[in-house]
Amino acid sequence: MSGPPRRDLEKLEESRSVRRTYGGAIFEGKGITIQERSGILTVKKMRIGSKAAAIRLGESIFIDGGTTTLQIARHIPAGTSCLILNGSGFLF
Repeated sequence: MSGPPRRDLEKLEESRSVRRTYGGAIFEGKGITIQERSGILTVKKMRIGSKAAAIRLGESIFIDGGTTTLQIARHIPAGTSCLILNGSGFLF
């Protein structure tokens, strides 16, 4: 694809690959499984997870589903006293 991004998004929407939204687009095509995604950019995700898992005593956090947020959950030290809310059964 070439040309202005708007034209590219129009072509992708016509092919039903994306659904346009205000300021962007949402992928509508066949995605890859979470197991496949977890193997992509793993080292970077682990680095993000280890830094984001710096939770202080008594803090509450919400961890959404996803492969990067899974690394956050994995890097929270055992015995950390905090409340973790999650809307996805994938982490637990």
